[in-house]
Amino acid sequence: MKGVAPLIIFGFAAHAIIAAVNMLTIPVYIRVIGLDGYGLVGIYFVLQDWTLILDLGVGATVGRQLSRFRAGALSAQEAVSLFGVAEALFLLIGAVVGLAGLLSIKWVVDSWLGATHLHRSEVQIALRLALCLWLVRCINARYQIALIGLNRQIATNIVAIIGVLMRNGGSVWALLNISRSPETFFTIWLMSNVAEASANRWLLARAMPGGHFSSRLGWRLLSADFALAIGFTVSTIVGTLISQLDNIALSHTLPMAAFGEFSLVISICGGVALIVPPIAQACQPRLTLLLAQDRRVEFIEFYRLTKAIIIVAAFGLFGTIAAQPEMVIYAWTGNYDMANKLALTLTLFASGSALAAFLYVPFILQIAMGEIRLHVIGISIFGAFWIPLSIWSALTFGTVGAGFVWLAGNLIYLLIWLPIIYRVLLSSRERRGLNVNTWLRLLVLSLILAATRVLESWQFDRWVSLTLLVFIGSGIMGFAAVSSPDIRCYLAEMAGQYRRSQDNGGAAP
Repeated sequence: MKGVAPLIIFGFAAHAIIAAVNMLTIPVYIRVIGLDGYGLVGIYFVLQDWTLILDLGVGATVGRQLSRFRAGALSAQEAVSLFGVAEALFLLIGAVVGLAGLLSIKWVVDSWLGATHLHRSEVQIALRLALCLWLVRCINARYQIALIGLNRQIATNIVAIIGVLMRNGGSVWALLNISRSPETFFTIWLMSNVAEASANRWLLARAMPGGHFSSRLGWRLLSADFALAIGFTVSTIVGTLISQLDNIALSHTLPMAAFGEFSLVISICGGVALIVPPIAQACQPRLTLLLAQDRRVEFIEFYRLTKAIIIVAAFGLFGTIAAQPEMVIYAWTGNYDMANKLALTLTLFASGSALAAFLYVPFILQIAMGEIRLHVIGISIFGAFWIPLSIWSALTFGTVGAGFVWLAGNLIYLLIWLPIIYRVLLSSRERRGLNVNTWLRLLVLSLILAATRVLESWQFDRWVSLTLLVFIGSGIMGFAAVSSPDIRCYLAEMAGQYRRSQDNGGAAP
């Protein structure tokens, strides 16, 4: 874990800043462009979750291979050639998808979106800009994955912080001083994201090893991981369909203003979901490296610690939101009516998102092992039932129905398929306690969070509400950390290293 802890801490802090800036500016956007305008922003958020489909599994494969390059399993020429071919594929696929999207926007506006008070031409322009923004975000995400594979998390996180400050600060200023329209919002976001992608591309060019580019060698390396890339693609497509088709159905059935309200729920859960990437960014390359060096015992220990950290973060933050949805929305927007209206929907989506964050852990395990067959099989089987049920529930029961299926689906997958993954990939000794201890701790955490509902009938000042939420979330995270033997063992090890360094006069042990 030495050397990884700073990456987790910095990554967590960086993504916390990004989430805070995003969430603090949302009430401003709603007040300036209205719920109809923010409904268009919600459409972009739905699009954003389709990002990983665009690269057909190539990005994740490249990230894994660059981690293997750091472990000495790949030469410099192979690394350079692999990324060169992958980047060409990203740009080609993006151009094709972008052209198809631009040609279909008129139909989307005329035949799909719900009723809105915005002018038809205004909606079309905003959606064109949103599509271009999405494509830039897709390309930027591929650069970030490659930088993470090369262990350049700090650099790309710094760029991400600057980017979020540019796009949110710039868009708020432009909306207040130039034009209060969705086009202004998307224009500023597009410009700032082009700058962010350019910066990451520059960082990547500096981080890539020196070597001669060979397209033939790059294609050969990609084809060698063809099965893995296909697995990524299938799992990403099915996972995105599961999580997003109900949102697409709601964009058709709900008026734009109502979809704008629902976008608040998407924004809250999406913002908090940013807690998982920094942990994965720091831990994924380390897990891949340990396996490439055949250090299996350390691999399992590090995986258990990764799982424990994600449980602490996910249930501390998502659990607090699920237990106190009214307080969260009121502290955020100052609107009691909206808080009461969206409370149940937010509880369901936050609870489901907590489980989804936890399910990211076995996916990390499978990526590191280069074996995602079980994930593909599992998500395909569950998706065959989950996808039509999520669409039907969204069309029949609205946002509450979609939230209930999201929670139930993640819970069933966790109960049934996760034990199968562990049984196939890990030995009986390696998986000892992975399920039982986890479920006991999650049960205790859930009971504690449920007990905080005693505050439900109280109506607090917004700042008091925010303080209480911070206190509840921090308390749950602290309790979850103390109750985890893996985290306690790690903290004891770090304390021992610190004492030994002090005994040696401050020198590293």
